[in-house]
Amino acid sequence: MGSLKLALLGASGQTGLLVMQQAIEKGYHVTAVVRDFRKANLPPPHNLLSVVVADVFDHASLAPHLKGKDAVMSALGFPKPAPGAAVQTTDDFTRAMAAIIKAMGAAGVTRLVSISAWYTDKATRAGQLLYEGMWSKVPGLPAVLDNTAEME
Repeated sequence: MGSLKLALLGASGQTGLLVMQQAIEKGYHVTAVVRDFRKANLPPPHNLLSVVVADVFDHASLAPHLKGKDAVMSALGFPKPAPGAAVQTTDDFTRAMAAIIKAMGAAGVTRLVSISAWYTDKATRAGQLLYEGMWSKVPGLPAVLDNTAEME
């Protein structure tokens, strides 16, 4: 088998940039999937890196960029609401994952790795000092963790 071909979603975020760097250092071919070239602070494309734009909520937008890849990795994160904006329950993680899985099926890719979060299980996060003392008080975060658990 040749070098691993990886589609990396969320490549321009903090975690995605670290994953991309490590994958390239290992000699993997990375296709960085971003939402907007203008906002993506990525290194210039080269022989191990290509950058494409796709909508993570639209399987038809994703599928062409997954074709021929050995694996898909999601390091997706979603913007926080603007200060003062009403906090709403989010379904971004589950909607994106549904589109990713459908796109993978269309592209014939069977390997998926997704970065998740801590405290996604309501039963085990209840009573945890760090969660109860800090994270549960962050506006909207419990809803995001619930959606991340559903994505898992």
